[in-house]
Order: sequence, then C-alpha cells, then structure tokens
Amino acid sequence: MKMSIVTSAGVPARLEAELEHSGEILKWNVACFDKRSFANHDVCKHINSFWEKLPYFRQEKVFGIYKKIKNVFDSVFETTDLISHLVPIVTELCDEHPVDELSQWIAFHAGDIIIPDKFDEIYIASDEKPGNREKTYTKPDYRQLVSMTLALRIMIPVWGEFIYRTKSETGTNFKELFAGQLLMMSKLCHSPPMEKLRTYVESNIQNDKPMSSAIIGGISSEDYGQWLLNLVLVRRLCVGDISGLDPLTNLVTFIYNFIVQKLSGNNNASFGEMIKDKSFESGDSSSDHNASRLEGYKIKQEAPIGDMVIYDYYMEDPLKVVKLLMPDVDERMFWEFYNSAQVLERENIASAQVILAQWILAPVLSPRGIVHLSKKKTISAIIVAQTVLWQKGHKELAALIGAVASTNDNEMQLGGINPSARLNKEQIDELNKLYPYYRVMSTKQKTKPVNAAVAAIDSVVNMLSQRDWILTLPDQYAETLLGNQNTRRYTCPYDIKVMLGKLVIEIANRPSLKTPHDFAHLEPSNKF
Repeated sequence: MKMSIVTSAGVPARLEAELEHSGEILKWNVACFDKRSFANHDVCKHINSFWEKLPYFRQEKVFGIYKKIKNVFDSVFETTDLISHLVPIVTELCDEHPVDELSQWIAFHAGDIIIPDKFDEIYIASDEKPGNREKTYTKPDYRQLVSMTLALRIMIPVWGEFIYRTKSETGTNFKELFAGQLLMMSKLCHSPPMEKLRTYVESNIQNDKPMSSAIIGGISSEDYGQWLLNLVLVRRLCVGDISGLDPLTNLVTFIYNFIVQKLSGNNNASFGEMIKDKSFESGDSSSDHNASRLEGYKIKQEAPIGDMVIYDYYMEDPLKVVKLLMPDVDERMFWEFYNSAQVLERENIASAQVILAQWILAPVLSPRGIVHLSKKKTISAIIVAQTVLWQKGHKELAALIGAVASTNDNEMQLGGINPSARLNKEQIDELNKLYPYYRVMSTKQKTKPVNAAVAAIDSVVNMLSQRDWILTLPDQYAETLLGNQNTRRYTCPYDIKVMLGKLVIEIANRPSLKTPHDFAHLEPSNKF
C-alpha cells in the first residue's frame, strides 16, 4: 500500500493524493494544501514505510476503510450528514494507526528521524528560560508529537477531499474546524500528545490580544482555542516535516510560528479587517435592559436582510417567474427541466451559469439578488433561465446553463473557440447602440475603450470554453441537441460568442415585462 502526492494533468492542474494497493488506485483532491508543503520534503515517505511493514491483511483492511470513506464522499453531500457518516469510519481508520505502535515503529525502523538537541530530557524551571511547562516541549514530548504527526498523515487525503466538498458550505474560516471534527471519536483525539498540543496552543493565546474579529465572525472566546488547534492540525501538523534534518526548524517551531502569525496584529487576518474595541460605559449589571457587547458593534452587510428575504420569496415558485418572463411557457417542458436539473444540488454551479441566469431574470429579479439566494433557489433560477432559453431557440445556451462542468482530467478536451467565430460587425454596431457604455483600461499604454456588453460576453465565453460539460437535459432534449441519447458529454460550441451576442441583443430589445409586484396576480402552481 502506498500514498503519493501528484499534480493532475487536467486544466486547471490540481494537487491529488493517490492511494494505491494491489493495482487499485483511489484519487483524492488535496488542492486545499499549500504546494510548498509537499515540495520541501517527502510527506508520504514514512507513512508508506510503516504500511510496507504491516502484514498484508492489515494493508487490505486499511485500504478497505479508505474505500468506505470514498464511497461516503460519493453518496452523501450535506455537510452535517457527511460528518456523521465519516466520524465512525475515520475512527476505525485511526484505530488502525495507534500512536503507541507508531512510536515503536519510529524507534526501531525510522533511523532517519532525528530529535533535535535543543529539547531537554526533562523540564527544569529556570529564570534563564522564559515560559512555563505548558509552553515547553521536552524530548519525550517531542517524540510523541512526531508519532502523532505521522498518525495524522493518514488524514491528508480525507481532509483534502472533505474541505473540497464542503468549503462552499462551511466557509473559509470554518472549514478546518469542521474537518477536525472527523477525529472527535478517535483515540487519537484524546491521546497524550494531542492533549499536550492542545495545552500548548491554548497557552500561547495571549490574553492581551483582542479577539473581536473572531467573535464577530462566529468563533466564541471559549471555542477559539479549539478552532486554532484544528487549524494547526489540518493546515500544518499533518504535512509537517518530522525528519528533524533541518537544524533551523522543527515541529514545535513550525507550530509556534503559525500561531504567532494567526494572532499577529489587532486580530488574526482570517476574519477580515481589524475591529477596534469599543469602550463601554459601566452600567447597572442588575438591569435587564443592558445591551450585550456583541450588540455594540454594527456589521456592514452585503445586502439588507429584508432584500434577501424578498429575493428568496420571489423564487419560492419558479413557475410564476417563468410565466412573468414568458406567459406562453410550455409548462410540461418546465417540469421536465426542473426534475432533471435537481442533480445540480450535489454539484458545483459555475459562475458563468449564474451570470446567464442574471441576464435572463433581470426584469423580475435583481441580478445582485441572485447571488444571495440559497443553492436550492439558485438552481430554481437556473431552471427558469434554461426554460426561457430553450423555448426562445437558444438550445445550446440552455444546455450549458444546466450542465455540470466535467471533472474527468483523463479525457482530452477536443472543443475550442474558433477565432473566426467572432461577433460580426452588425452585432458590434447593435451592441454599441444598445449598450453605449465603455470601460477604460487602466494601463499606461493607450488602448481603445472596450464596450461593456462585449467585455461581458468575452468574460462568459472564457468561463464556458475552459471545460467540457456533462448535460443534465432530459433524454429527448439531449437527443434533439446531440443527435443521440448515448452521450451526455458536451463541448462548448465554436461559435458560442456569436450565440451570446444574439442573446444579449434580444435581451435589450425585449418588451417591458411585469414587475415582481405582479406576483400576487398569478395563480400559484400546484407542485410547490
């Protein structure tokens, strides 16, 4: 059994972890890790050596556990459900790699791992050495830390794939906190080296460093230590260099520098701009009307909450929205598109698809409002746009707006944009007349101003043409477009720019439509 970190051959290239056993390979997305973590040293060397010494039946068992984890990733998509399914399997995986067994293996088989001389065998309090026992690692502590770091190597593919699958839902600041929860039932989570690391991290959180940004961002002062610990485990320790060959660095220094970086300045940079603490007048603590500290801060929102509620309400019944845009809509076709597009709930929605939906729905829903919709409502908006596009004759664009970007990096992309299929002169003249807005390029060289509509079309073309697509259209519509039902793979048409130009011109020339205030005059559909 062997693990290796490779760069995929796809476009764009990404980091992958490959687990190989008996000719079978499991691939995991580990793009969330810094490439330099794998470039400076061989992260997989020692865990591969440990697996190599295991009996074949244990290698089979470990690989089988990884297969179960991979199956969960392929069948469970909501973050909470994903965690509940993964925790018992990850616990099983960790139990196959106990820290004590790894410590013995390091002692007898890993002669290339060096414990730095800077660590003492025992802790002796001294005025010459700043700090205290909680902030100090001895050689026995460090040996256990190395063993735990080796144990965490097994989590590289799991954490990488988990963060890739959940980052859009968990958010930038919380993805490691959720990833760390996968260990919560394992013996590793409560092992002596983990408890020592937890104490070390919490002891290095300086009391005089305000945590206002973190608190406003959703991390309480009580949970801040656990958040920082999980960040250390996922971001640093599991890929840290355990060899000890570099005299200038070691795991403890590696961890300490990371903690200092996170705590530097008024607040750590993870939670955005600095927040200055406000001074509060002391009030009567017995009063029930005293405001909390959190209420003393005003948070700048991207959009008013009332507006976001209205946007969400408009998309409660997407058939209403279709009828506003196109009163003669083929309702049977709409429901067929609606049912087939539900697969998008477990797929990533491309930016170009959202932009096309914004263009189509602009008369009834603010384009800025669509970006604040939940994923389910965003899919509804895409289905509305898909129905309008297909019925108006833009079948290729209708197919692309509901398609899934292909992630198969082993297949070659055969399509491409033909340079000759540019916007023709008549289209450009019409766009200049309909959209007399120009963007001046901020460069020292004198360049011709770019028409805003043309620039928008170019941007969408670039997004759509970078990947091949897997259609989600119902069978009969896919056959109409492709000529058969046996394939779902679709390449961006070579004249996509001309198609988008035609669409943008039609959008500008369409008659005035009903406003969202007319929603109440439409009968609700029975299927919602």
